[in-house]
Amino acid sequence: MAQMLFVLHDGRISQWSLSHGKLATVTVLGQRRVLYSAESAKTYWEEWKKDNRVVDGDDYDVLFLSDDEELLGSFPTNLTSAHDVPLSKWTLKQLSLLSRESDFADSDIHVIQGSLRHTFKSASHAKALSFHVRSSYDFSLEQKIFFLLLEKNHFSIFEEESGRFKLRPIDKATCVRYQAGCFKDALLQAEKWLRQKCGLSPDGGFLMVLVENEDATINEIANRTGKFLLSIPLPPILGRVQERLTQRTELRMDEFGMNFDCFCCLSCNGEIKKSPFNLCSYTVTGEDLFKYGGDAISEIAARELLF
Repeated sequence: MAQMLFVLHDGRISQWSLSHGKLATVTVLGQRRVLYSAESAKTYWEEWKKDNRVVDGDDYDVLFLSDDEELLGSFPTNLTSAHDVPLSKWTLKQLSLLSRESDFADSDIHVIQGSLRHTFKSASHAKALSFHVRSSYDFSLEQKIFFLLLEKNHFSIFEEESGRFKLRPIDKATCVRYQAGCFKDALLQAEKWLRQKCGLSPDGGFLMVLVENEDATINEIANRTGKFLLSIPLPPILGRVQERLTQRTELRMDEFGMNFDCFCCLSCNGEIKKSPFNLCSYTVTGEDLFKYGGDAISEIAARELLF
């Protein structure tokens, strides 16, 4: 079942259909954007229900966004009964697709639900655009994004605060050890602890980005078992770290490279070449990786997620 999104902006309402990760505009009353006011609201919804053969009580997964808080009250609230229908949940990742559309491409889009706020896209000279939320089924305004650094035999969790990444210990441990066959159990335990520590509900408020390993098999296991918002490959981050550390001439990075996660890597003509652990090379920890390569991680996440 496709999810539907109605956006009221600048006195006009538009309908969008979300299916298989793609957001598409829907023509209503022969137009992409229809004039909308308190006086025309009833007519609009009657015509919409007629065109879509909708009757009150039908099951639809609908989300309403409005930049006019008063007109939000004119949106219908009885489109769904949702008793036994497996409807999906709206997420910020899905809503971020809006910022790719020409109507919103030049704006910082904020969604406000109570006191919560999240920016979809940062554009230069952008005008902030705030929307109020109403959903006929469910809406998850995630509040926390964590970054999981996947290393051989263990992983660690980081969170971005004020432009810098901070290690988040799990039950006082700086990392969580795992075996390949039990990765899911280790990940669920870490997620449960973080939810409790941060006061997040079991259903929402939790997003995780994976920083991959150099081992494709380990990455495949993690991506198969974990529900990651995004997977970031390791080479671009290693390249940024080595670029930064090369400025410290005493480390002789150009000659010996650096060790990370039991292997040695050396940047050559923009490519990362791997070799066995080298005692002469400078060893980088997970915290070093986020300290010197955190901007690369942020750039990739911002580009892919439009946050």
